[in-house]
Amino acid sequence: MLGEQRRQIILDKIHREGQVQTADLAQALGVAEETIRRDIRAMSWENLVRKVHGGATALPKLDQEQPYEQRGRHDARAKQLIGRYAAGLVHDAEIIALDGGGATEWAARSLMGQKQLTLVTNSLPVAAVLSGKLSRGEITGRLILLGGQVYPENQTTQGALCLEAIQKFHFHKVFLGVSALGEQGPMVWEPEEGAVSAAFARQAQQTILLAESAKGRRSSLYTFMDYQTVQMLITDREHELDEGLRRTLERAGVERVTLEMEGIQEWSGGAL
Repeated sequence: MLGEQRRQIILDKIHREGQVQTADLAQALGVAEETIRRDIRAMSWENLVRKVHGGATALPKLDQEQPYEQRGRHDARAKQLIGRYAAGLVHDAEIIALDGGGATEWAARSLMGQKQLTLVTNSLPVAAVLSGKLSRGEITGRLILLGGQVYPENQTTQGALCLEAIQKFHFHKVFLGVSALGEQGPMVWEPEEGAVSAAFARQAQQTILLAESAKGRRSSLYTFMDYQTVQMLITDREHELDEGLRRTLERAGVERVTLEMEGIQEWSGGAL
């Protein structure tokens, strides 16, 4: 049997049953388990199935992008915990970038006492929060809101003007929100939004993803970079990350910080 025929059989079975086991497929098709594993790996990279321990499952259903205010209410406590932890990583006199998203907005809200910061963002809500903190003296420094076309759904600026401006900065840390944690890389709904986040990461000494664990169970439209570009993922323990995703993060050397809903616990791929 040709590999293409085998993979079609595997795909049909996944569509019918939702998942398949490597050992069962090998026995049914009369091939070695390693042959089935190679098939599943290839199908996973083609974004046809999701590889899991011992087999494969159907891809998660695509969620629909929701308005910014509505998204902020989902997993709100996890966003707050993640944002608070992220803010604790910001030190005096650093140059920090934040893109759009509920967790990055909470990171902005949680800054307190840092001095002489340079804060750069393309997010209108984040800029509003930071402007208020600067005016009240809760932090000191300066705020730069990047220009570009405004996207009302995400409350961000994007496009050529925004990308051109980012190329002129060098950041100590960049905090990025995501729509989903894909196995090949972080995902967003709008390619233009992803282009801005990827541009931030290229100009940063340290790229930090802020993502609730529920986003490990979602899919989105566009993988905007791979995990090799990421130094740290801050998430929560409400949902277990898929084993394939955990292995990808480990291979890429991403430090994973997992926060308990009651208190904080670290999982370390290196010291903070």
